[in-house]
Amino acid sequence: MAATTLAFAAILGGSLGLATAGTRSSGLVAGQNVIGGPIKGDVAPAKFVSCLGNSWTALYIWDNRSAEQGGQRWQHYLKGVPDYVNSSATGGITVVPRLAGVYLFMSAAMSSPFLPDSNADTCP
Repeated sequence: MAATTLAFAAILGGSLGLATAGTRSSGLVAGQNVIGGPIKGDVAPAKFVSCLGNSWTALYIWDNRSAEQGGQRWQHYLKGVPDYVNSSATGGITVVPRLAGVYLFMSAAMSSPFLPDSNADTCP
């Protein structure tokens, strides 16, 4: 998985940031970042971005369940939209799964971000 992620990052170029949830030492770039999801457990999407302030614009994850189970599609969590846009009925993320691959889009770079690893984590 790590080799695939790094190869994907190389294809997309230097503007692609790589980080993991909970990490504060690696920064996030303005634009697209491929990051690891929470390590300790599933996290609500609002909680997952709660420490990023207004610097984030969107989260995307791939629902890898079978099509028969309602999966095999991209799910989103967007900032600044009506609640119904982020509902599960319209393809919204209801939970960021433990160890999921997450596309995080940022409007501004952050040098020391914090991404919660559990719903109990608090912003530093």
